[in-house]
Formats: sequence, structure tokens, C-alpha cells
Amino acid sequence: MTILSAVQFAALMWFKDIPPYPPNATLDLIQQYLGLADRIVPVLLLVNFINELKSVSSDKEPINLPTEVLIAKAMVAILAICTTVLAIQLIGDNYSYTHASPRETALAKPFEEGSYIGPQGDTLLYRIMKPLHYDHRKRYPLVVGLPASCWSDNTRQIDACPIAKWLATDENRRKYAAFVFVPRCPPHTGWGGVANTPSVAPLAIEAILSLDKAFSIDAQRRYVSGVSRGGYGSWHLIGTHPELFAGAIPVCGEGDPSQAPGMVGISVWAFHGAKDMNVPVSGSRNMVNALKKAGGTPHYTEYADAAHGIWEEVVKTPGLLDWLFAQKQENPPKASKI
Repeated sequence: MTILSAVQFAALMWFKDIPPYPPNATLDLIQQYLGLADRIVPVLLLVNFINELKSVSSDKEPINLPTEVLIAKAMVAILAICTTVLAIQLIGDNYSYTHASPRETALAKPFEEGSYIGPQGDTLLYRIMKPLHYDHRKRYPLVVGLPASCWSDNTRQIDACPIAKWLATDENRRKYAAFVFVPRCPPHTGWGGVANTPSVAPLAIEAILSLDKAFSIDAQRRYVSGVSRGGYGSWHLIGTHPELFAGAIPVCGEGDPSQAPGMVGISVWAFHGAKDMNVPVSGSRNMVNALKKAGGTPHYTEYADAAHGIWEEVVKTPGLLDWLFAQKQENPPKASKI
């Protein structure tokens, strides 16, 4: 336990200047192994008590230590129970990390599975929800939902994408006929905009453009939204490819203020919690101020008493979806390179 405490302290000192978001791959790996080692400690204690109990029981000399023997037996029983519980917890954690729950599977059901293979052979898995009563003769808006979490499968990103879950409700599917595209974020990557984090944004842009060939999509009504990691990605995509989007709802994200002049033609409604400890509220404030300075008219909602989990408040915003689907890009800027 002393060794583990020392390693944890060393890791804390090593990564003390690393922001809590996005997760650092090296630190994440260290934490995984430390978590495993923590579960081994009770096993070592159990073995120790068993050996002591055997030593006491096999002593050839008469011994009158009934209390000590009972305590030792009790400790063995307690540690055996603790070890079993921790083992079950470890198995459960591992299963949860590698398998989608029935709830997550049900949330993904309205979304068809798909994949995009880029020119270099890179593959992006995604799910897409078609409009109800899809008619290929009509053109429909496309909502790009960027998940906040990274998974190895092509199912659980729906549960990590609030805008997708919101639009997948029966009421919203009837009211807003649109395609909803949710790409998968591979582990330890992001959607761009975060320093020292590999980005799959270029591949996501290629996949978005490829949808025009497969479906009847209105190229002037593409929208993007995401929370946290997805909030970073929302700002990044409209900053690097303003020609593709008409509107964006970045939630608890951060962008590059120097890209603001190119975003002026995009309708933005940003949200953030003033007490957010994961992504500083300055991330949204700086982007909104930069857009206004560049001549834009972004909407911004800040919750004074909220932290990072504000989506439940965002969905209460009157007319938010009506506002989003009313946006249309009349004069898109010149396309930039992918």
C-alpha cells in the first residue's frame, strides 16, 4: 500500500499541469494498472492471515489464545468477502467497458450502423438515423452529433450524444424530419480543438461529405452539436469548415478565437455552466466575444450555478430546435481543404 501511494503521488506530480479534460492516454493507463493493484492488496492480506492462522493452528505447544484465533478467523472471513466483492466489481467494470448495456442498445436502435473508409484506408464507424417516412425526392437537413465519450464499439456513442437522443424521441422525429449522423470517437482521440489529442475530425468531415452521395441531404442545412469533447469538436468543425454548416450548438466546449471571422455566417447558440471545472467557462465566453467582435450575432446561455452537466437545462430552452432547423446557409464561404 505504501508503494501504491508513492506511485499515485508520483503520477500526481508528473501530471499536475495536465488539464482534467481530455483524458491523457498515459495517465489513463497508469490509473488502470493502479486500480488493478489496489484490488490485489486485499488478496495479499488474505494470504497473510491464512498463513498466520495455519501457524497458530499447527503449533505443537499448548496455546491459550482463543480470542486471537477468533479474530484471525474473522479477519480471514471478512477479507475473503471483500476480495470476492472486489473481484465481482472488477469483472463488472470490465464487462461494462467492453459491452453495451440493454439501455444503450435500445437507444442506438433507431440508428443504422455504417462505416466510411477514407482514401488512406482509415475507417470511421458511425450510426445514422433517417427521417421518418424518408422520401428520396425531398431534401432533408443533417444534424451531426459529436459524442462526448470514446468507445471501441459502434453502439454506445448514441448514449454519449445528447442531441442524438433528443432528436430520436418519437415527438421530435415526427416534428423534425432530419438525418442524424453520430460518428464513433475511437479511444483516446477527439474531434479536434484539444491540444495533444489525436483528432479524427478530418475523417469525420470526409464521412459527412460522403453522405451526400448516399442520401438526399440539403447541403445548406447542415448542423453540428456536441457536449464537452463534442463541444470542442463543434467549435473546431465550424472553425475549420464553415462552408459546410449553417448552425451549431456547442455545449461546454472551447474553440480557437482566431477562427471567429470565418464563422460569422454560421448561426451559433452556445451553452456553458459558470462553475464548470472540466472545461473552463472562458472557453465559450472567449468564442462568443470573438464572434461578436468579428461581426457575428451568436446566442449564448450561461448557467450561473451549474457545472459541467448542463444538458438537462439546455433541452428546456424554449424553441431551441425550432431555431436550429430554421437556419440555412445562403452564401457559404469558399470551401477549405480537409
